Amino acid sequence: MSEDEEAKYIPVKWVENYTYCPRQFYFLAMGLRERQTEFMAEGKEEQEGIEEKERRRQTVLAKRKEKVVQRWFDVPLKSDQLGLVGQVDMIIDVGDGIVVVDFKDASGSRPTDGFVYQTSAYSMMAEERFGKPVKSFIVYYVKSDKAFELQLTDSLRRHVEFVARRMRMIIQREEIPYAQRGKRCTSCGFRYACRGRLWEIRKMGGSGTTGFYLMWGYCLAMWIGRPESHREN
Repeated sequence: MSEDEEAKYIPVKWVENYTYCPRQFYFLAMGLRERQTEFMAEGKEEQEGIEEKERRRQTVLAKRKEKVVQRWFDVPLKSDQLGLVGQVDMIIDVGDGIVVVDFKDASGSRPTDGFVYQTSAYSMMAEERFGKPVKSFIVYYVKSDKAFELQLTDSLRRHVEFVARRMRMIIQREEIPYAQRGKRCTSCGFRYACRGRLWEIRKMGGSGTTGFYLMWGYCLAMWIGRPESHREN
C-alpha cells in the first residue's frame, strides 16, 4: 500500500480497539506496538486449526444446513465509503447473499461490542466489494467453539460509520481520547504505556521527535483526564 493509501485508509481492526478503549486505538494510530501476550500466540495457532477444518466442511460452520456455494479465506477488503482497510477471516457465498465470519481468540456467552462492530464493518466492506447483500455475519469464538450469528442492522451500520469518522477525526486533529479504565486493562497490551511508565513510551517512540511527542501527548492526556461520549446523539 502506498503512503497516500495509508493516509486514506484506517485499519478496520482499530474499530474493535476504539470500542475496547479509545486510548488503545490512539496508541496504535501513533505507531506504538501492542505487546503480544502468551494468550495471543495460543489464539493464532488455534485459529489456523479452525480454518483448516472449515476448508473441509460443506455447510456454514457445520452449524446449519445451509449449503455453501463458495468459500474464501483471509479476504482483503478496502472501502472507499468508510475509509477502512483490512482482511477478514472468511466469506461464504450461500447463493442469495454472503455470510461474513470473523474468528476471535476468545470465549464467553456473548460477543463483545468491539467484535460485533468490527465484524459489522467487515460485512459492509464485503458488500461493497462483492456487490451482494450480507445475509448475516458470524463472530466465532475459537476457544469455546461458539458461533454467534447476527444481522447487519441499520443501527450497526450507523455506528460503524460514526466510529470510522471519529477515528479519522482523532488522527487528523491529533486529539488524545480518554481511557476506559477497569478490569480490561489487565489484558491490554498497552497497559505498560498507559499507567505512567513514560520512559517506556519514549523507548518505543525512539529518541527523536516521535518519542518526544508521544511523551508530551500522554502527559497532556493524563492532565485532561475527562471522558468523552463516543456515540452520536
